[in-house]
Amino acid sequence: MHLLKYFDTLSLRPENAKEIRALILELAIRGRLTEEWRRENPDVEPASVLLERIREEKVRLVREKVIRKEKKLQEIEQADYPFKLPKSWSWCYLRDTGITQTGYTPSKRNPEFWGNYIPFVNPANIKFSGVELPEIGLTKAGLSNGRLIQSGSLMMVCIGGSIGKCGVNTIDVSCNQQINTLTPIEVLSDVVKNVCATHYFYKSIIDRATGSATPIINKTKWESTLFPLPPLPEQHAIVATVNRLLAEVDELEQQTTRFRALRQDYVTASLRQLTGDDSSGAWAALRPHFQAFFDQQNGVDRLREAVLELAVQGKLTARWREEHPEVEPASVLLERIGEEKARLVREGFIKKIKKPPLIEPKETSFNIPKSWKWCRLADATEVITKGSSPKWQGVSYVNEGEGILFVTSENVGNFKLIWKRRKYVEEKFNQIEPRSILRKGDILMNIVGASIGRTAVFNLDIVANINQAVTIIRLIEQASREYFLLFLNSPTCISYMYDKQVDNARPNLSMGNISKFLIPLPPLSEQRAIVKIVDELMALCDQLQERIEQREVVGADFLRASVRELLAATEKVEA
Repeated sequence: MHLLKYFDTLSLRPENAKEIRALILELAIRGRLTEEWRRENPDVEPASVLLERIREEKVRLVREKVIRKEKKLQEIEQADYPFKLPKSWSWCYLRDTGITQTGYTPSKRNPEFWGNYIPFVNPANIKFSGVELPEIGLTKAGLSNGRLIQSGSLMMVCIGGSIGKCGVNTIDVSCNQQINTLTPIEVLSDVVKNVCATHYFYKSIIDRATGSATPIINKTKWESTLFPLPPLPEQHAIVATVNRLLAEVDELEQQTTRFRALRQDYVTASLRQLTGDDSSGAWAALRPHFQAFFDQQNGVDRLREAVLELAVQGKLTARWREEHPEVEPASVLLERIGEEKARLVREGFIKKIKKPPLIEPKETSFNIPKSWKWCRLADATEVITKGSSPKWQGVSYVNEGEGILFVTSENVGNFKLIWKRRKYVEEKFNQIEPRSILRKGDILMNIVGASIGRTAVFNLDIVANINQAVTIIRLIEQASREYFLLFLNSPTCISYMYDKQVDNARPNLSMGNISKFLIPLPPLSEQRAIVKIVDELMALCDQLQERIEQREVVGADFLRASVRELLAATEKVEA
């Protein structure tokens, strides 16, 4: 088989395993997995003879009043065949392979019906690997008011989001009315399950189901679904081959998962070394292997985090500092920022705020280079404030062009603004809340809920305001906005935010806590160098991510092409 030669390659992406399993079943029900078996066994009894014996057995069961006589269905014409089958196979209806039933729930108001005589199965208990036995069950009296589903029956969910889910019970059970069942006669249960678990069968029942929001297929339509029936001896060969191939896929998936775990352990150890004291050697050792080890999305995400962590600790610019030993230290930059803040207060542009508390050594989480300086976020800002809710202020939302842009937390992403959905409010909101009118270059941070900490720069030259879930961080001009943006998005700062959140049930940050954020401040020239290096490394991460996405597309396209090739080949008549 063409695809089996590529199993190892395809399984290097465990997410393909589900598709490969589905393809195995599709090939099985078309006779593709047993072509060699048929060449070696040309004289087996055809499925048509098996169908005749099943009909005779049903006639006997009707005569003995074990089952009711079935209504006759129309003959299956060749034009109705969904696909071609081997010559010894036959198309029939699902009900032609056994006895069908729909479950029933005895009255729950009658406690005499409920006990532990026989398990009572519901849709949640049905798995492809088998039917789980629930704790709830029926008494003998309850079973007499329900349905007996003999062991070895195919059980399929016939309603809702899990419609089509199926499995085979290994002991006698009963079930509710959300499940259709088939007890095979001289047909292997696993063959029925393999057919019913295919995309072909699922599509057939969905096409015939009623209800779009909650699809449901009744027993009459379900049991009249066309079924590809192999001869009985070939059924045994099919089951053995399918089980062997599914086991191979399971083993390959487990091997690949273990391999990924080992590689992820290496990545974790390498990233831990990067953020340790001797980061230069670890960085030199890891960088040549980026493409080999960072080939999964979560690995690239962690690499981005490590880059930011290294940046704000000064570890990306160690060589830069050696080459620029005479730079103005950050302490002098802070003095200039302080002088500029004093001027703005003196001239009435900003309000004087209470001086933030001194930084205690125990507050700092890592050592910084000698030319750097720890400071509070308030030390470097003109203003830190948040917006308000239009509803609180009696302001209405309006259409675009009728008011001002209103930025909410859903618009603030990591490093960039998200404009999938823009909101606007009446212009009077700016008169009510002038403090939160945006300026181009303001840093915006989400301070409430699951998106807490997402930070980006407002880069539009238009009039806008913000809501109560977003804060403005307006820096003094002498500070590098780009460096502060890196820090505020770094794992160091995100961790600090969650430590300082007010309410664990719904995380939120107060303006007071935000103003006290600890900032590892480099000299201004080094801030610019850090931003340049981080941009280059993030570009590398973008390339790694693009390779991952391209590989996934190619892998998916290859698998689809293999599926088309294999299934198209089944349309050819066997020689």
